[in-house]
Amino acid sequence: MAESGQFLNSIIWSPPFILGALLSIFYASLYHLWGGSGLRDLIIYLIAAGCGFALGQGACAIMQFELFQIGHLCVVEASVGAWLALLIARLFV
Repeated sequence: MAESGQFLNSIIWSPPFILGALLSIFYASLYHLWGGSGLRDLIIYLIAAGCGFALGQGACAIMQFELFQIGHLCVVEASVGAWLALLIARLFV
């Protein structure tokens, strides 16, 4: 039981996870400043950017197409995933 807690703690505080979270929060905040109207929109954009960033990172890991990496984080592919998710979220907000 303690081993799984340590594993989860090491993932949450790993530098790629923190950088990815900060980038997705930045993208969602920037998108909200551009066209959001309320707190509800911001929350939806934060969720969409986080999911899109994770999907982009996963796609990069599966396809092994690394255009620009910082450590184990595929910045370009994950950012494209976040922006696509934000554009899709805009259709539903």
